[in-house]
Amino acid sequence: MFYTLVTGASSGIGRDICQRLDCLGNNIILMGSSLTKLEETRASCVNGENHQIFCYDLSDIDKLDFSFSNFIKSKAIHVDNFVHCAGRFLIEPVKDIDLNDLKLCFNVNLFSAIVLCQSLLRFSNNRKNLKNVVFVSSISSKGGAKGVSAYSSSKAGLDGFMRSFAIEMAPYVRINSVLPGAIPTKMTEFLFSDSESTKKISAAYPLGLGKVSDIADAVLWLLSGSSRWMTGQELIIDGGRIVNLSV
Repeated sequence: MFYTLVTGASSGIGRDICQRLDCLGNNIILMGSSLTKLEETRASCVNGENHQIFCYDLSDIDKLDFSFSNFIKSKAIHVDNFVHCAGRFLIEPVKDIDLNDLKLCFNVNLFSAIVLCQSLLRFSNNRKNLKNVVFVSSISSKGGAKGVSAYSSSKAGLDGFMRSFAIEMAPYVRINSVLPGAIPTKMTEFLFSDSESTKKISAAYPLGLGKVSDIADAVLWLLSGSSRWMTGQELIIDGGRIVNLSV
């Protein structure tokens, strides 16, 4: 039986992606660090009984390959689509960045994606069933802002990996990234803590703030046959923010 692996399935964009895949009849491996929230995601799906839960903290990179490999082999699961939506935000000026915080940020945003791709490419784990990979990156990988050097560099690393990986895997596996702008989610709620902050951020977006559904739509399109001639690309979904030179 074929499954789509979705990391960051506990809430926000990842949960919305799972719900939409569920409506299309996909079997899903819901992956995240909170069992309670993963159960909530599965309960929100119409066909929740068809989905598997793999509870794992992606900041613990050392045991990821072993744990995930054992999981899919023990359940005889084959994965044809992989969506890496898990993310860890870090705001610290460069002079104050703690090395452990930096490692955790990179583990979740970048290194775990690479390890899971390796695991899914291993013949003993997944045969040759992987067909599509979509990384949920960020427009932060394309520009700079005070305090987000660690987060931005981890996402830039993810996009760089995507481009080379796409060439390496063509024509058998398509690899692309989606780069969202500001989307109010659990991870970013501190940015929208009051009406003034929300108004200021929104003003920089010609089309206003986005919704999780805007990103989920893009991910599903990249997983579909409609994007069959697209690989190694960064799909920016940001309401015009990145081209807005007036702010």
